[in-house]
Amino acid sequence: MTTWNQQALNPPIEGVERNVPIPNINNLGAMFAGASNFTITGSPIFNVHQAIGSLEEEASTTAPTGYIPDMTDLGPVSPFFTGRHNILLELANYFSLESLSTKIHERKIFVLYGMGGVGKTQTALKFMHTFRTRFTKVYLIAASSEESIKASFYDIAIKNGLSKSSDWEAGFRWLSKHEEEWIILYDNADDPKIDLGPFLPQSSHGNIVVTSRNNTLKQLSIKSKELKDMIPEDGVQLLLNHAIKDHQPTAEEELKAMDIAAKLHHFALALVHAGSYISEHNCLNTYLERLEKHQLTLMNRTLPQSIDQYSLSVYATWDLSWKELDEECQTFLRICSCLHYEGIPRELFQRALDNFRRENGHSLAAYPFLAIITSQRLEWDDTVMDKIIKTIRSYSLINVVKEARDSKYCSNIYIRCRHHILEIISDSLQEF
Repeated sequence: MTTWNQQALNPPIEGVERNVPIPNINNLGAMFAGASNFTITGSPIFNVHQAIGSLEEEASTTAPTGYIPDMTDLGPVSPFFTGRHNILLELANYFSLESLSTKIHERKIFVLYGMGGVGKTQTALKFMHTFRTRFTKVYLIAASSEESIKASFYDIAIKNGLSKSSDWEAGFRWLSKHEEEWIILYDNADDPKIDLGPFLPQSSHGNIVVTSRNNTLKQLSIKSKELKDMIPEDGVQLLLNHAIKDHQPTAEEELKAMDIAAKLHHFALALVHAGSYISEHNCLNTYLERLEKHQLTLMNRTLPQSIDQYSLSVYATWDLSWKELDEECQTFLRICSCLHYEGIPRELFQRALDNFRRENGHSLAAYPFLAIITSQRLEWDDTVMDKIIKTIRSYSLINVVKEARDSKYCSNIYIRCRHHILEIISDSLQEF
């Protein structure tokens, strides 16, 4: 059998150990095994098996579902951002190093909640961009699902030099262990079914802002704020910023804008859409007339160009929450939409039930709806109403106004609900 010439295959090489056995060519496995450990003078031992194993380990680890490189970078603030001075000042004071509202070496959490389209994300971004130098690191976590939260933590791990073979928990642990003045925006943490608490770094340091439609998240912190409609002067300015771009508004145009903004209740998203439509069709003077005749069409209109990555229409924004509600909650809101949207007393529904029973059920049109918002025996049950109110409030679709002797419920989605009545429920509800 032919054998390899040791001298020909292994000529003297300076710095390389001699006497490395050359196996028979018919035993290739043994040959590579023999080559797996050899020493180069002045260099560490090179282990082929370890190198291959390391590559296999890294290749076998995949990024979490939904991961996009740099997904935790802050998005831009809309160039049309207007107002919100009070809440920005409150955020600045709370997260200030000299703040008396929190102790030193304590994790700070601020929950900013409110209905969809009111401007929570843009307000939070405005604060974080304005005071960016106050923090060592700044991240945005898309908190709409557990999947996106985990993908965001994985991105944080990569940004801080951890191996790509790390799991999402590596980013979570990094934040918990590194005592830095980082700040995280948990954006759109709207889903009441997600328990956000376990996804907050467990530490005595760090800063967190949460934006959500779910007002129950305010239990996560001693500091929270509901973001409501804009103050009138800021609402008018936001409308004009979108509607008129080629000249300074005249006094007459400002008066028209005031009427439009008031009609839209100074609701940020509605003002943006109205201003965009006015700019596109040059119809500031006739917009209110169009709104009166074609409200459903205008409120369902999407922006032709999305500046801040929020492309939903006004009604589509509300529908995201509406579709999550069960039948009892939708029924309650439909009834509310038949009434004036402010100061609907809770006792009104109890009186309706009392009247129905006193009339021995003659108003049959009311029965299906009273049966849903009361007990199975058609008796008033505060716990049933409490559950309905709590669920709807978790989507910031109603406000609860405490007054001297009663609680009153104010529906913030009266416009959308009114059209739901026209499209969905029967004439019998309107009689009720």
